Amino acid sequence: MTTVPDTGFALPMSMARHPSLAQAPYRSVLPQSLHVKRTARYVVNVGAGTATQACTVARALFPTVLGRAVPAQTIHLVLTALSELASIGAARTRDDTLLCELWKDEEHVFVSIEHDTHWSGAADTSGTTRWNKIKMIAEDCGSHVTPAGYQIWAAIRIR
Repeated sequence: MTTVPDTGFALPMSMARHPSLAQAPYRSVLPQSLHVKRTARYVVNVGAGTATQACTVARALFPTVLGRAVPAQTIHLVLTALSELASIGAARTRDDTLLCELWKDEEHVFVSIEHDTHWSGAADTSGTTRWNKIKMIAEDCGSHVTPAGYQIWAAIRIR
């Protein structure tokens, strides 16, 4: 176990090694106008069960991050988007972990995956089906550069 700087939280060594978790203090790459209410960041191992692991951890964090006001339909859509994002990220990283993030504002639940290899949905046919599925269920989605690499994300409207 190791302690995350400036937080006092103890993490397993595998999580503490992730470059984004080592940054302190964490500065969100989100626009300041989103008024994020709650957020959680966690690391999953890359492998055959990456998407399942990302969703399992997210389910455990839902009561804390989302509260009780999120309908079951929205939770299903969030888990679907997270699963697809984790699959895309796992296929495009050279690292052995992915950084997942889950957060909520007043109207949306956001999910993101940080990975270390550039990916453009339009230029990569192997991830196009997954990306199209995300675009169908998310109100907005995208990809951008972060201090630690690249991030793909989706915003699911709370219905």
